[in-house]
Amino acid sequence: MDPPRGNYVAIQIHTSFANGLISLPPSVADARRTLFERMPKSPNRPFYINECDVSQNVFATYGRYKELKRTYAKYDPTR
Repeated sequence: MDPPRGNYVAIQIHTSFANGLISLPPSVADARRTLFERMPKSPNRPFYINECDVSQNVFATYGRYKELKRTYAKYDPTR
């Protein structure tokens, strides 16, 4: 996926919730979004794939995203 050379910055947040919870409470989701909006940006650095979630468009941050989409469509068109 053609990541740039150099280090990544990783921020890990650990939160525990009750068993069976399948979505974040709105207050937690809003606070999380606010935290990410206020963090300094890292231009030209992709997101670290192992530390992402569904709300982040991680693959689009990599240099060869269009090629990745073409490959995906060719080899797994029905998911």
